[in-house]
Amino acid sequence: MARSRITDTATNIFGNDDGTSLLSFTEREKRTIDFELNSTQFADISQMTITAVLIEGDNDGAGTPPDAFLPTASVQAVPVVSQVGNVFKLYFDLASLITGWTHQPSPGIPTYGFVSVTINDNAAANPQEYELFRGRLEVVYSVGI
Repeated sequence: MARSRITDTATNIFGNDDGTSLLSFTEREKRTIDFELNSTQFADISQMTITAVLIEGDNDGAGTPPDAFLPTASVQAVPVVSQVGNVFKLYFDLASLITGWTHQPSPGIPTYGFVSVTINDNAAANPQEYELFRGRLEVVYSVGI
């Protein structure tokens, strides 16, 4: 399957989505997201390595979705909290993941990062790595409690 750039905002084959963000969270949100893989290709992923990362986008402070990473940004690991059969779960604790970001979200002005999830089969000969999920992540302001 052909892949378009993750910053391409043209309407694509997935419907009326403009492609600007694949995930949107509030800055205080903590959420577990389940990923269920094709059981024919990934019947048992317990011996595979799953890597999920988030990196700050080159935000302008005005809420415009960036089209590149911030050159000085550090890569933040998103924890894998469960890995059974062909299902795994990632835990997004946005407050901790974006703590060091240059621009924090404010009312009406979101910030953005990029997320990537890969799986490696750890084969001794000819190991394969698949990028399962990639895209822009939006973080919006939360008034909190």
